[in-house]
Amino acid sequence: MNVITISRYLNSGGITIGKRVAEELSYKFVTKETIEEIMSQYGMVNFDSVYESAPGFLDRLDHFQEDMVRFHRKVIQALAVHGRVVILGRGSFAVFPDYSDVLNVRLWAPLEVRVKRLMTKTNNTSWRQCMDDVTAHDRIRRAYVERWFHGHPDRANAFDLVINTAKVPSESAVSIIVDSAVKSGYLDLEKHKKLSELEVDTVLMETVNKILDS
Repeated sequence: MNVITISRYLNSGGITIGKRVAEELSYKFVTKETIEEIMSQYGMVNFDSVYESAPGFLDRLDHFQEDMVRFHRKVIQALAVHGRVVILGRGSFAVFPDYSDVLNVRLWAPLEVRVKRLMTKTNNTSWRQCMDDVTAHDRIRRAYVERWFHGHPDRANAFDLVINTAKVPSESAVSIIVDSAVKSGYLDLEKHKKLSELEVDTVLMETVNKILDS
């Protein structure tokens, strides 16, 4: 498997698991900081504010911000073409439906579990506040992916692998993902698309290669 995307709910262990998967496979671990670094090379320094904005704001995007979203998609494609990467979040799963060399993974946990994790992480004793923070985070991320990438993060059939981290320990989840990535590379998926079919701007590709390989 050439590329792994990891979509996750807040506090479902995405960073820890994604980083360990990348280490096990000797892949590059691509986070939002990596994507923002690439986009900033092209003057798009406010992408995070767009991605983290509520749906009402997205409805009023100007042309520059719409271009930013389109460029975001191109950056994700270029990262995948580079290969041997684990891409964390940022709607990356929705960019590669039915690609034979991409494994789309979804990590989740029940809301109450994720709220408790946030309370522990932030030392916040307010259940209501933490629940509001988690649900707001879920809603905003879902709105972005659904509006701009036409992806549905809450649908199991949007992914190749779905793991409940409330029941599956992190190390077990890492093993499952790594094993699936390695073994799926031997499957015959002729009807699926391949990353080699993507056309990526050469200048953007050079930027991605420079940042990932530095």
